[in-house]
Amino acid sequence: VARRTQIAPDGDDATLDYFGIDNLAFSDTNTVVLDFDDIALGAGGETPLADYRGFSFSETGVYRPDGAIAGYVTSSGSNLAFIAEAAGNEVAGYDSPAGSPVVITNASEFSFLGGAFTSAFRAGLEITIRGYADEAGTQLVAERTIVANLGSADQFSFLDGEFAGLHRLEFNA
Repeated sequence: VARRTQIAPDGDDATLDYFGIDNLAFSDTNTVVLDFDDIALGAGGETPLADYRGFSFSETGVYRPDGAIAGYVTSSGSNLAFIAEAAGNEVAGYDSPAGSPVVITNASEFSFLGGAFTSAFRAGLEITIRGYADEAGTQLVAERTIVANLGSADQFSFLDGEFAGLHRLEFNA
């Protein structure tokens, strides 16, 4: 189990780019919502996330907020996923280079319909979402920047087919 050694703001802007994601909605022939609530964690616990409900994850952890990081708010249940190593902060247990985006892949084609996003440490955190037609991330299909707020799990929806025909999805701040 990975344990974050520094996640509280201390004047270092690098800690301000952490964000949470919850209730991610995908579709292929059926709609699938990833809420991460079936992952057993104690209050304040976190664990790296590699594979979940048919999707592969990189640079992603699951966290059960306990109030220690006031900005993390779930939109359902008790858990949320989060960017594991924002702004170059290395954390043991996460294999990609620090500063890499959250990456979600699937060998089967899918559409991203939306999700709830929250900022851990500051209001107005810009999160760029990129969808790719291939797992390697070379064929960009769609890109959108959203703004996540501190202490609020704001829902964003992409229902116009903008993020359709994907095999890879990235989130980065």
